[in-house]
Amino acid sequence: MSVSVGMDLDKPAPHQERAAEPRRVPARQDAPAEGCLVVAIRLPVRIVVLVLVVPVRMAWDALVVGGRFLRDAALRPLGRALLWVGR
Repeated sequence: MSVSVGMDLDKPAPHQERAAEPRRVPARQDAPAEGCLVVAIRLPVRIVVLVLVVPVRMAWDALVVGGRFLRDAALRPLGRALLWVGR
């Protein structure tokens, strides 16, 4: 005794398959549709980020690295030398 739920789980016979018909790929269900307003806002935002935010962030990171190098290579030994002279 078999119960049919509406899905045919058996493979179709070879003569029932259609080789000429291309397979259809289902659309993503979780991706929202993008309207022209979304695209019109996203493009200038990307340009601003590329022109302003990325160079400022790179300059800030370079200053941080330079400051750490200056602290480790110059200021810390200078402070130790001053402590030694002070004793």
